[in-house]
Amino acid sequence: MNSKQFKYKLFNNKKLYQSLTRLLTEFNYRRYIKIIDPGKIRSKEYHLDHILSVRGGYSDAIDPIILAHPANLRMIPAKVNMAKGRKCHVYLKELKKNITTWETTHGPVTYDTLELLYFFTTYKPYHR
Repeated sequence: MNSKQFKYKLFNNKKLYQSLTRLLTEFNYRRYIKIIDPGKIRSKEYHLDHILSVRGGYSDAIDPIILAHPANLRMIPAKVNMAKGRKCHVYLKELKKNITTWETTHGPVTYDTLELLYFFTTYKPYHR
């Protein structure tokens, strides 16, 4: 399967899209926890939030790598996250600016194939 076929499959399968986005998100959260969640407050009371939502990303066919970028992740109170639903607090153009700023400050986010493969095969989901 080439990349065009994969993208077609990805954007026509909501579950696959959400699963890939959440795996990449968890990978980046663990990799950049000191920046995203320095107080390690993630819990039932505080959620890891996608500023531009996964549902919104799927609807607009946004690459999961962009949604899972640390610049799109933040910790917010669970009540706020639950009330937010699929609402987005940023648009793609602004998120791309935030990504550029983030990478200027912290360096580029890269994905090593073996590192990702190891993570995906040993991944244990975070349970609230």
